[in-house]
Amino acid sequence: MNIGNYTRKTTEWLQNWLLDFLQLQLFLTIFSLPILVAWGLPVSALTILGNLIFTPFLTVFLSLSCLIFFCELLYIPQGWLIYALEKITIVWFKILNIPQLDWLVGFIAPPMPLLLLLPIVALFIIIHQKTRTQWLSIICFIALLITICGYSYFARPANNHTTIACNKGQLHIISKNNCTTVIDPGYLGQRISAESWVQYRFLPQFMQQTGQTTIDHLILLQPGISLFNAITRLTHCVTIKNIYLVCWEETMKKSGLYAYGAMRRACIEKKINLVRFAQHSVSIPMSPDTTIVITPLSEKIKTPTISYPACAIHTQIDNNDITFYSAKYINNKELSDNRLS
Repeated sequence: MNIGNYTRKTTEWLQNWLLDFLQLQLFLTIFSLPILVAWGLPVSALTILGNLIFTPFLTVFLSLSCLIFFCELLYIPQGWLIYALEKITIVWFKILNIPQLDWLVGFIAPPMPLLLLLPIVALFIIIHQKTRTQWLSIICFIALLITICGYSYFARPANNHTTIACNKGQLHIISKNNCTTVIDPGYLGQRISAESWVQYRFLPQFMQQTGQTTIDHLILLQPGISLFNAITRLTHCVTIKNIYLVCWEETMKKSGLYAYGAMRRACIEKKINLVRFAQHSVSIPMSPDTTIVITPLSEKIKTPTISYPACAIHTQIDNNDITFYSAKYINNKELSDNRLS
């Protein structure tokens, strides 16, 4: 009888603890969502589960660390405590390696008044007498999250062309039927800081404009060390399915080849399809009625160590034909026109 009562009380306590935990996590998720969306940061779909796992691990880790510290002060043998701490640390690192980029959810930036309304609604739910109970508040929070996700999904542009300023030019983002293509004519790798720029400037703007955490096609028209380092960093921050890179002639410096090798290994690790092109056109289908065609031109772009063909990218946006050219090809053409004039 006593065992039965103890089991029932333990079950009730565990159930109440889980409900309180779920209520708190849903409230914090909604309350912090405006900050994440305003900064262009994604949200993990397994945030609540991750926190549920992290909390007991952190408690055990800190408890063992404190016990080891005091045992050391009191000259008490603590070998078994150190062994337990090492095992917990190993398990924790294995858990940290589980997360995938596919679990990240991006939100398109809504109007600021709507964004600021979220924490107010969350506070109203948790404070109001009729909605503050465990089950009802949890249901309200879940309904609010579903509404937010639904708005972000349907607000995504189905057929759109946007740009992100990059150095002295622009990166082009083409969205068509949930298929997203990013085109770099050659501006991304013009600065040494390209690696940090893609993570802290490009990705937030990309997610705010598209609400996507996946780049289906990434087209790169100017090879270089800074570009390779930037793309390697990008593969660890967002899901990329296909990368199209122009081929170069002659031999690149060792530092450039090392950076390219790191990018290639990252593509293999992340199962990204890396396509090299030099002479023949490449067609990229985005939808049944929209295709992106990359055409290498006869003109060569030369650097101190390598040369590669200038390229033209042709596609249709809103039934209008649009063509992009390699950045250095445009610069060289403008220079020659200025000389002739």
